[in-house]
Amino acid sequence: MLNKIDHVAIVVNSIEEAIKRYSGLFGFKELESLTDPGGEFKSTLISVDNVTLELLQPVNPEGAIAKFLAKHGEGIHHLSLNVSNIKQELKTLKDRGTRLINEEPIPVSSTQVAYVHPKATGGVLIELIQR
Repeated sequence: MLNKIDHVAIVVNSIEEAIKRYSGLFGFKELESLTDPGGEFKSTLISVDNVTLELLQPVNPEGAIAKFLAKHGEGIHHLSLNVSNIKQELKTLKDRGTRLINEEPIPVSSTQVAYVHPKATGGVLIELIQR
């Protein structure tokens, strides 16, 4: 079951500069930061009034986030949907013939995530997240 939009992820050149930008414009405050266990990117969640953004900064110049930044510049990377049962959501999507990037959830910090391929959604990368 889909619960809500969890966050919108934005690829940036510098997390520190993006935090200054979004806090100055809209009052966003930093919630938490982490580095991808694979060493591909740094991530910081910022929030204001029940709106959460995830800022992604590439660390590995050969990684997917760095390639996205080189090709598209700074901008929206994915939309994250909060789900109650990620394994059930993935099974339902797979049963419907939906193209998935991950058929099993990936543990990240205290969450589980999986991605729906953009070709299945008309060009939008969708992250399913169970917190």
